[in-house]
Amino acid sequence: MTAHLEATSAGVAVQLGTALLRGRFADGSPEWHEARTSVIGGSEVGSIMGVNSFESRYVLWYRKAGFLGKTEEIANPLFEWGHRLEPVVAEKFADMHPEFDVQVSGSWVHKDRPWHGANPDRLLAGKAFYLDEDGNECAVILDVEAVLEIKTSMSGYGWENDMCPVKYVLQLRWYMEAFGLDYGYLVVLASLGDYREFLVPRDVAKPVISMQTGNEEWYSAGGQEMLDAVEEFYLSLPGKLTAEGTPPPIDGGTDTYELIRERHPDISNSDVEVTRELADQLKAALAAEKAAIAEAQRMKNVMLDTMGKNRRAVIPTDDPKKPIVVARRQSKQGGKPYLLTL
Repeated sequence: MTAHLEATSAGVAVQLGTALLRGRFADGSPEWHEARTSVIGGSEVGSIMGVNSFESRYVLWYRKAGFLGKTEEIANPLFEWGHRLEPVVAEKFADMHPEFDVQVSGSWVHKDRPWHGANPDRLLAGKAFYLDEDGNECAVILDVEAVLEIKTSMSGYGWENDMCPVKYVLQLRWYMEAFGLDYGYLVVLASLGDYREFLVPRDVAKPVISMQTGNEEWYSAGGQEMLDAVEEFYLSLPGKLTAEGTPPPIDGGTDTYELIRERHPDISNSDVEVTRELADQLKAALAAEKAAIAEAQRMKNVMLDTMGKNRRAVIPTDDPKKPIVVARRQSKQGGKPYLLTL
């Protein structure tokens, strides 16, 4: 399925499929932040669905509710270089796919879901032509076939064995749902030389396909379950169903822990009474954590001993040249080898 991109003769797009354009803003600009504040964006869906390692659902709620103040750009070299390398990776994709006109996107919102925002890195169009409607203003119509999302990874962690981080699959499917498109491309530049492409369908019953190897992987995240979960989250924010909103339960995110610490910086000379049930739950959880850490260390010891002097532990596949790597041994400056699990 393609989506028609309609624009005035001046080149200002107004609608693409089921999405309406809010504008094209420079990344990090006040307008860019404002366009993202009032909607749920693709990078936030993973937090709502519990698969985002950078921000918990709990912290996202307080941020979207406006209780954390203005979000400032984090001075992170990884984010900076990811932004700087995006045009380079997009150019590589364009070289690999001459059938597409790779275009800068913009900030969009679903025409019937005002909370459904989309800000994909690029739009992939097949052709363009002009339409003259009985003397009305000439409009540009583009057949947009897919969206493109670009990632960079210093180590390639999470992308091993033709796999994709689930949060990025969700992000791309969120964009496809916004535009009404059937598929998109997720590309990553890992370790400054390992370029990979994945064809991601909107339909969760279809596999994500590695364009380099042809490997197929199924990711069940997405579809109506995703839309329902995000709408429920959005409606729980202040001013939607209730004036004060309903925050989600406290989760296990380390950023949730840091947020709660920041909310209560002072220590008073007083006590708070808690239930025996709450105390027992904390005690049981800490015991389970201790046992899990001990078991994880035991299995690392078993694997390290099994590997002997070998560098990698692998599971064979039908292709002898492409085994599944489970763990590897490495050392620093000739010291004793340690185990690195993948």
